[in-house]
Amino acid sequence: ARRDAGGASLYRRNADAFATRMQQLQEGLHARFAPLRNAPLIAYHDAYQYFEQSAGLRHRGSLTPEPEQKPGARHVLEMAQRVQKEGIACLLSEPGADTALAARIFGRQAYRVAAVDELFVGVPRGPEGYAAGLQNMAGEIQRCLTGKP
Repeated sequence: ARRDAGGASLYRRNADAFATRMQQLQEGLHARFAPLRNAPLIAYHDAYQYFEQSAGLRHRGSLTPEPEQKPGARHVLEMAQRVQKEGIACLLSEPGADTALAARIFGRQAYRVAAVDELFVGVPRGPEGYAAGLQNMAGEIQRCLTGKP
């Protein structure tokens, strides 16, 4: 707004509209995931923590502490034990992630994968792009938690 004083009021209106839209979206996420609050999930790595917190999801760990590093044997064992003990059946992952690690941790237990596009690559750009990306993410996670298409 400092560089374009003539457009300052438009920028403020747009920012206010965006803030209102994000508040509505957050309230919608809380309502959407309320019935699933006790359903545990794990993530490939801790990339979704803000979304999980915002939606009230029950994050129970990550397959790998850092996406660039392979986890140690102790971590793999701890996660495998947690998955079995808690009946975790939903894994949040980005497209193209290493599925061999997930197979080792889940073992014979059936599980679903939410291929979450956290960069919103498949979302059209524009004023509603961010909200649409979050809605897409929510849909993938909801399908993973419920097992319903």
